[in-house]
Amino acid sequence: MKGERPNSLALALKGFLSDYLPRVRGTSPHTILSYRDAIKLLLVHLSRKKGIPVANLTIEEIGVTEIVAFLDYLERDRNNGVGTRNGRLAALHSFFRYVAETRPECIEQCQRILNIPFKRASVRPVEY
Repeated sequence: MKGERPNSLALALKGFLSDYLPRVRGTSPHTILSYRDAIKLLLVHLSRKKGIPVANLTIEEIGVTEIVAFLDYLERDRNNGVGTRNGRLAALHSFFRYVAETRPECIEQCQRILNIPFKRASVRPVEY
């Protein structure tokens, strides 16, 4: 019995988290874990919404509408603030920049995702 080959999403995630972030970008271990957790939350959310096991999700199934719905879910259902939402979006932007570099056939999809803007947060005055 042959084992199934990893799909494009699995390969992209492995390259992003195991090679690109630590070796190419020199990202700290804490940042890598934060990015991993943001992507994990997205994958679990998509799996529930689409009724597909996480292992069967592909890059092509992650679009702007899915990302925006995920960001709304973070704020509405998980009660995350704007700063946390923007941090998760920054992780996704970084991942899709990597995907655009390594998978040229996905550039259009990645460009649309990279155009999702960060939400403005109200600035609290600094108290001394």
